[in-house]
Parts: sequence; C-alpha cells; structure tokens
Amino acid sequence: APAAPPLAGASAETGLAPGRVAVAPLPPPGSGGAAAPAPLMPAQPVSIPPALAKLSAPALLEKARAHFLARRYDKAEEAYRVWLSRFSSNPKMAEAQFELGETLYIQGRFQEAGRLFVDAYRSAPGSSIAPRALLRLGQSLRRMGKKAAACKALASLRQRYPDSRAAKWQAPREMKRLKCKG
Repeated sequence: APAAPPLAGASAETGLAPGRVAVAPLPPPGSGGAAAPAPLMPAQPVSIPPALAKLSAPALLEKARAHFLARRYDKAEEAYRVWLSRFSSNPKMAEAQFELGETLYIQGRFQEAGRLFVDAYRSAPGSSIAPRALLRLGQSLRRMGKKAAACKALASLRQRYPDSRAAKWQAPREMKRLKCKG
C-alpha cells in the first residue's frame, strides 16, 4: 500500500495526543520504500469475549456494524476493537478503523475518533475511506474547538481528493461553517 502523504495540520496544534499525531513525512523516492509508520491507535490490550473470539473477520465486522446500526455503541466499540486486535493485517483494516472512529465520534469522543480517522487515512490513502476519514478528522477537530487544524485537514481533503464527494460537497460546507480562509 502506498504511504499516506503528510497530513496538513497534524501537529501539536490539533490537540490529538501530543507527540503521536504528527504524520511522518514520506520517504524520499527511490529510498527503498521504508516501512509505513505505525498506526496512531494506541496499543491497548483487548480482552476478547468468548462469543467474539470464535467469529471470522467478516462475521465480526458484520456484528460490529449491526451493533452500530442498532445504536449499541458500547457493543460496537468492543467488537471493532476486538476485530482490530485480531485482524490487524486484514485488507479491511482502514474500514474498521474508520467505523470505530464513527462509533466514538457519535459518542462525543472526538479526540479518540480523530486519532482513528488519521489511522484510517494512513492505512489506505488510496481508498474511498481516505477522503471520508479526512472529512471526519476535520469535523472532529472542529468539535474540539481546533478551528485552524480543522481548516487545514479540510483543505488537505480538497487538495488530495478533489473529485471525491467529501471534497466536492461536504468539505465546502464545513469550511464555510468554520469560516476558513481560502
């Protein structure tokens, strides 16, 4: 997977876990492709309930989504965290990170959600998740009162993914709401 470009506004200014938010710059072209930086989601031991331990990756992700849709956010969070701990090399990693971020965002846990949106963006910068993750990062930063950082995240979205729905329709509304310059 290609490395994600540095994220504008990802710094101590964002208010997202000082020292853990800045996105590492890309390795220089032809440098042998240094390994991608580790995800920002802190390594937390996850106790796995027996009922979730038996499920396959698709079944567990479906269970997490069902809990989310039923507004059982505590159960959704648990299932997403178990999924992320068990299936960290799965191609759907960015989706699970993004969806856990959505679960936390809805609960008003904007700092944690923001970290997960950055993780999702960095995990799959070429996927359809990336522009949505940058949009939600900007919204999380806005909700934390970090206007300048939110504007930078939204500007990055529009610059990197100009043809995405998030860049065409949602980012301009958010930028207007924030009264971003430019």
